[in-house]
Amino acid sequence: MNLLDGLDRSEDVAGIINEALSQMEFTFRCKGKEELEFLFNDLKDRYQNVRREFESNFDHNEDKYVNLLSEFKSFFRERGFAPQTVAEAKEAIGYMDGVMAKIREINRLNNMLKRKYHDDEKFVRIHKRIREENAKRSIPPEKPVISLREVEVMENLNRVKAMIDDTIYYNVHVLGNPPVFNQDVLRAVSLKLNEMDIKASLDDRKFIQRQIAEEYLADYDLAG
Repeated sequence: MNLLDGLDRSEDVAGIINEALSQMEFTFRCKGKEELEFLFNDLKDRYQNVRREFESNFDHNEDKYVNLLSEFKSFFRERGFAPQTVAEAKEAIGYMDGVMAKIREINRLNNMLKRKYHDDEKFVRIHKRIREENAKRSIPPEKPVISLREVEVMENLNRVKAMIDDTIYYNVHVLGNPPVFNQDVLRAVSLKLNEMDIKASLDDRKFIQRQIAEEYLADYDLAG
């Protein structure tokens, strides 16, 4: 499959960048584009730095990440992989600098939140799915999942995390039985919400339970 044809379906930033570097090398050095050679290293560095920053992201479902990836793919779809003129090369360098600033900021915020969950990436993603769900409920106003206050969401999720991690510590095989594990997670969610005097509907408790269970079970499947 031609990579340009598959850009809309691909999330492989490394593949896109590798193709761009390969075509730049060929175009700049094998087809007589001497006037572009002095920009080659600058653009190559930008591509490689952007690739590393995308690869360090651990939440590919976040709207900001999804939108940036879509924009990134559109850039190559519309302009091709290798600039043909000095002006195009300079435009690509400027564009890559802008992409780097955006993906770096997304990752910075992720890592700030990660520290609140004792470096557990699973709960960063869970926290953000709750935040996104609450944003959808803001118009018209609806009761939020857990709370609109970030600190209350973090406190509750950390309590649930501690209870679930203890359960797994004493019985790791529970992850091999998803129906039982789902019930354990729902019980932990309900108990910790009650401890914080947070009234939540069954649908909201199940929403939280589903986000948490999916993360743990996905980790277990990868490890297996």
